[in-house]
Amino acid sequence: MKFLKINPLWALVFILFIVMLGSNNRLTVASSEGTKDSSLQQVQAEFVSCYTSFLGAESISLVPMIRLTNPNPYLVSIKLSYLLKADEENFAGSQLPELYIPANASVTVRDNITISYFSLFAAKALGGKTPGETVAVLLPIWKGLGGKTPAKVKKESWEKIKPKSPVFLMDLEITASNGGQEANFFTKETWSEK
Repeated sequence: MKFLKINPLWALVFILFIVMLGSNNRLTVASSEGTKDSSLQQVQAEFVSCYTSFLGAESISLVPMIRLTNPNPYLVSIKLSYLLKADEENFAGSQLPELYIPANASVTVRDNITISYFSLFAAKALGGKTPGETVAVLLPIWKGLGGKTPAKVKKESWEKIKPKSPVFLMDLEITASNGGQEANFFTKETWSEK
């Protein structure tokens, strides 16, 4: 039986790898022992505002602002997605790039979403609403946000519409992670102009 010949350089690389792996585990244990509770606490979300950045006949751009608070004594990375509704009508959804929140700190995040009147109309119509029902629901919200007269809406009909300032509902999903821990949090937040 032949013995394997091991190159001393490879043996040294292997030993260094084992030592580094072992020291990394000790550092992880030391950092988790330094806190009273090493479990990932829920990141808090607050829907701060939702204002318009563009008003047109065919589309409106909204800028929702969300304040995220990290109660953990360490940095967390966040993945955030949400569905935005205006008076229970689905308006838009968004998924933000990965964010980082420092320990025991808050950050305010702004998104910019463009909403097409035609897309809203089509979604309602495909959902089984008649054109008349769809217009009756969407036009007061559209006008209340400051949108211009959409195509195919007669000027005299538009002038009769009473604007409605909507209550926004944001349905959020937050995935927080740090050092191998990951947790999903779900919350609903509302905002309206007062």
